[in-house]
Amino acid sequence: MKKIIFSSLLAALTFAACQEIEQAAPETSKTPAPEYLILKGTVEQSDLTKTTLSEDNEVLWYAGDCIATFLKSATLNMYQTTDRDAGKSYSEFEYILSGDKVLGEDWDHIVAYYPYSKDVECAKADGSYALDVELPATQYHRSNSFGLGAFPMVAVGEDTDLRFRNVCGAIKLEFKGDVSIKDVTIIGNKNEKLSGPAVVTALPDYGIPTIKMAENASTSVTMTCDEGWGELQSGDLVLSNQNIFIITVPPVEFKEGFTVTVTDSQGKTYTITTKRSNTVLRSSILVMPAIELPEKCDYVDEWGNNLGQGIEIDGTIWAPVNCGYHPTDFKYGKLYQWGRKYGQGYSSDGVTPSFQNGPVSLAQGQSTENENCFFIVSSPTTATKYSWLNVDNRTVWNSGTDAAPVKTQYDPCPKGWRVPTNAELTSLNSNKSSWSEDNTGLSGIWFSGKTAYSEEANRIFLPAGGRRTSLKGDAEEREDRGYYWSSQAYDSKYVIDGMMLLLVNRETNIAAISHAGRSAAHSVRCVQE
Repeated sequence: MKKIIFSSLLAALTFAACQEIEQAAPETSKTPAPEYLILKGTVEQSDLTKTTLSEDNEVLWYAGDCIATFLKSATLNMYQTTDRDAGKSYSEFEYILSGDKVLGEDWDHIVAYYPYSKDVECAKADGSYALDVELPATQYHRSNSFGLGAFPMVAVGEDTDLRFRNVCGAIKLEFKGDVSIKDVTIIGNKNEKLSGPAVVTALPDYGIPTIKMAENASTSVTMTCDEGWGELQSGDLVLSNQNIFIITVPPVEFKEGFTVTVTDSQGKTYTITTKRSNTVLRSSILVMPAIELPEKCDYVDEWGNNLGQGIEIDGTIWAPVNCGYHPTDFKYGKLYQWGRKYGQGYSSDGVTPSFQNGPVSLAQGQSTENENCFFIVSSPTTATKYSWLNVDNRTVWNSGTDAAPVKTQYDPCPKGWRVPTNAELTSLNSNKSSWSEDNTGLSGIWFSGKTAYSEEANRIFLPAGGRRTSLKGDAEEREDRGYYWSSQAYDSKYVIDGMMLLLVNRETNIAAISHAGRSAAHSVRCVQE
């Protein structure tokens, strides 16, 4: 038997170092352990850890934890905790398996690595030891702790007195909101290597270890709450409203930040991106601000029809159809004067609007009595230009900013959805198809945002719904042009316009950001709040 004693890993952390290894402890092993060899090990305290995740502040071993040991030779040995020491900060480790019967004499040191894997290899180098290891691409969630068996340690000693050093660091993510999380994935914005094959260089005399990821290492790492090891069961997917994920990564500088993708138990995804430089240090936890996850909702139109979750492009979820869509009466959706809650149909649609002269007051324009009324502005005033509204109100659809939009009561989109910002329309317009038709025969353009356009990319189809003009209220240009409002007003003291995305059916297949008078009626494609 070999005895290994550990103290706490991090100054402010309860770490359940639970590793349920891929192979069971062999019951038929006949290889005897080297007798009377006792390894005494202590685990590194982390001065860089600034968060308190429990009251115990200790590393606790679990039954089944195993370490890989190299007893002064390249022969791999496996030792396992005893049941009686499970849940303690120290443990006796019982000999399980080895290809060697005695302590080797090839090396000057004993080398130990946690967690055990049958694929760990160790070779002596000049003054150090190189271990071929694998950082798991999938880590298993445990509340207020690292993933099970995911936080590696290494020790080098001339005799039985071993002191372990942490190899990696971690990112702490806290999510708030009534969302049942299934898994969380991190990807560096510069494709930094985060999991997979790596070489750990371990040094004697309590030297600081280093890790180098292989060229074929993965650029992502995922922590899952799906069925896994330890306490996790299939019924444990629903977590509390404040979910903490501590994901192990190698020491790394995210020069352009990183992107977090959260998948809930219903398969819906949330994307959060930081573009600021962030560095994860060895033996430390990078603590990110808490993130509020909104409850995702389906797109339910004004007739109560549930049309699904929409399509996510560049982190924005776009509605599956235009605002006001109806499969028979309003196939292109309705046309909305900029800033109005109610839209009207095209001349050939199910309901023909009535007309009144404008401009009018906000109360008159937003009244349900005028729901099917289009306000003509044939004689614009100096103060309002071509706006249906008799004051220059630039926040009627968005009381926030383009960067931080706030939906108003006049927004025509269903609950949980809003008129897109100009920035969102601009991003959507980054890549697109040529002029085409969708599967219902409507003419328009497919858009895929910042992803190169293809039929496999996430994309939405914007049909050429035409417009209704300011001067006479004529409906025109359906099938030839599309006009899509944003919630942002045109920033000019001389023109009272709204920003929009314009689609034109020409040889050049124009799709460009532009602006138009606010009394014109255009299409709206909602985005999820």
